Amino acid sequence: MRVFIVRHGKAQIVSETGQDFDRPLAERGAKQAVYLADTLGRAASPPTSIVASDATRAHDTARSIASGLGKEMAIDKRLRVDEPASRVIEVIGEHGDNGALCVVGHNPQLAQTIAVLTDGPGATEVRLRTGEAWELEIDPERPIGSGRVIGVHRLDD
Repeated sequence: MRVFIVRHGKAQIVSETGQDFDRPLAERGAKQAVYLADTLGRAASPPTSIVASDATRAHDTARSIASGLGKEMAIDKRLRVDEPASRVIEVIGEHGDNGALCVVGHNPQLAQTIAVLTDGPGATEVRLRTGEAWELEIDPERPIGSGRVIGVHRLDD
């Protein structure tokens, strides 16, 4: 199974409400999202499903990717900030028969998820920057430790 794990694009430092949850994408983050839509669309197995956190910055990143790919997106609260990596693995498991999946969310959850998928429990967290996508091939029946990195995609600074 192909999985794209995407950390939301660069966000504004503060939102109008002052809440972290509501922070929109900065101009750079919007450009990163457009770049990811184009890049993931050219992948050998582009995403057929897109699932995102409901935080504004993740939702906006996923919406841009979905629009660029001509796909619908879904929101899943298990992808919120500070949820454990196991919640992302649950989401992935629910999409195992639906083709390639793009998951858009936050650190440290997503960096931990990549580590667990590629190296198993207790793995050292990878570095996952804003606006970055890790493309993995995993065994959907036994995802933990089965991941192979196909590529890492990010708009250059």
